[in-house]
Amino acid sequence: MKLKELLQGKTLQAQQALDGFFSGITEEKILWYPSAGQDYRDLMEISPDRLPLHEILEPPNIICHTDYAPWAGLKGDPLEPIWVRNDDRTTVRIMEKHRLVLVPDANIDYRIRPGYVAFPDLGIHEPTVYLLKIKISSTTLGEIEATVFYFFFENYNFLEELVLKHQLAITHFVKVRDGTGFGGGKKSISVFYSLLANVGVRYLLIDYQLKYCYATHQRLTRQFGIEHKNYQLASIGIPLKWSDLNVRAFRVEPLLGNLTNEIFNKNLALISEERGYPWEAKDFFPDDCTGL
Repeated sequence: MKLKELLQGKTLQAQQALDGFFSGITEEKILWYPSAGQDYRDLMEISPDRLPLHEILEPPNIICHTDYAPWAGLKGDPLEPIWVRNDDRTTVRIMEKHRLVLVPDANIDYRIRPGYVAFPDLGIHEPTVYLLKIKISSTTLGEIEATVFYFFFENYNFLEELVLKHQLAITHFVKVRDGTGFGGGKKSISVFYSLLANVGVRYLLIDYQLKYCYATHQRLTRQFGIEHKNYQLASIGIPLKWSDLNVRAFRVEPLLGNLTNEIFNKNLALISEERGYPWEAKDFFPDDCTGL
């Protein structure tokens, strides 16, 4: 199914905003940013000025953020701009917010599992989705306006119940600080790397942090390769820094055959090389082996 077919507005105004957004979209190309919190840096990195620097040839046309715990800034008046960030370089405002609901046919088994998150009581106890209209003012990129679908879902619940169950077209994947340090997450979304070719991901914007257990991809997975894109700021050779981590862009290329541990190891090595060591089979985290 398409994302458009899974959502409806909770009010007439929300439905009008939803219809207006999807009116210009034929083929869905979804960017997914798990554990996004109040970070909208991805909107800047996929802006027309930044895409060529990442060598990302096609932009997404739908932005989906997930986080299991709602943040305080979302509680403002829906008719007034909500300030998310305001400093001397960047301002981020939510200009509009509209409550959406998942259609009954979506058949979502919504859960916040204690084994996956550190503070389950902070989560919302029903599926909650917002359409947010964001406005960013940047001293380097100017004005950026974008629409974000914010799903207050635990990452794995979103992966299982929407991405995999309904085969959503996730073409761009962002992973920067997925919350497994001090962010309230117990289970890294790194398992998604084994599903890149199955889901159809074409581009990655990711940090080097990995917590992965091979037991989680002992399933039918398609083979893929990734090509490192060296991002440089202008001509001075400064790597992209995002949330105090080096972030790099990769292009994903589907290959024939199934995904073997050997090929997967090589892909993980490219992702994690910023840590200063090659990824090896022994480098897994037993507390991350509960699987899907």
